[in-house]
Amino acid sequence: MAIGDRIPVAVTVLVDGDTLPNPRLLVASGDTSIVAVLSGGDSIAARARGTARLTIRFVNAILTESVPTTAVTLCVNVPLTNCPQVP
Repeated sequence: MAIGDRIPVAVTVLVDGDTLPNPRLLVASGDTSIVAVLSGGDSIAARARGTARLTIRFVNAILTESVPTTAVTLCVNVPLTNCPQVP
């Protein structure tokens, strides 16, 4: 990502192998000074050079204890070789 980029958050949620239409997701940035989640949570914006962990959580009233979550580290104006990888 480059400073100033705005990117839509695109996530596919699968339930028993089938795509769940219009899943409710909670998107959060570990460092909003580097990567901000825009209002509505459907896009992110690169604000400054560095790395930030983006966490996406599936919101479901039925699943109250073990909510599926994924995270990725985003790098803004950082060489790919210096960008940490999330296992």
